Amino acid sequence: MKILLIFAMEEEAKKTVEHFGFEQENLSTPLPYSLFKKNILGNIVYLSSLGIDPRFKVNSVGTVPAALTTYDLLDKKNFDLVINPGTAGGFQRRGGEIGDIYLPTKVLFHHREIPMGPYEPYGLGTYTPYDLSLLRGKLKFKEGVFSTSDSLTCRDHEIDFFNINSVVVKEMEAAAISYVCEQFNKPYLGVKSITDIVDGGRVTAEEFMENLDTASKNLQEFLEKLLNHFLGQES
Repeated sequence: MKILLIFAMEEEAKKTVEHFGFEQENLSTPLPYSLFKKNILGNIVYLSSLGIDPRFKVNSVGTVPAALTTYDLLDKKNFDLVINPGTAGGFQRRGGEIGDIYLPTKVLFHHREIPMGPYEPYGLGTYTPYDLSLLRGKLKFKEGVFSTSDSLTCRDHEIDFFNINSVVVKEMEAAAISYVCEQFNKPYLGVKSITDIVDGGRVTAEEFMENLDTASKNLQEFLEKLLNHFLGQES
């Protein structure tokens, strides 16, 4: 089996790289992402973060780097599964708490508003991720609708969208990666650890930084169990 783990931020990827002992692999590409590789019992697991933007010197977060990186890697290598681990915002009104692990039942865009007949569902996306029935009862996680935009902060009118669509995770890459996976006919599985509560009244950036270490630790622990499941190493 060949699996791709694709993170947005280097800070999110670091614990997994160190824990599993991934080794960096050189790959010719104009994009800034880094790529790591680990052979586990004959299975090959690749890991990528989106890289540091060469001009702005920050993590290349958001939908454009996510789509470009995913496309480039799927075009170069034939993966059986794309897993997108990372951190995200949750919702207390739907039971979300800091450090919770969520997997998606559906993935949407909430910033692509195109009210022009058939363009409206296109803007929404509505991507179908990996079948969670194959994981229920084997791993402990919460589940629900993921929604993506290029903004860390939340605009007032987006709250109505989140409530109408029962969104449990607000983040910045899942729908873009899902779109590319759909074009390549490859399964997508998001794994998000909650760093901030969208409807909790805190300043998002402050809460995100305050809880990043805890959320990343929980994410790495869950990923170990998830990979053990896929690679047939359950204890």
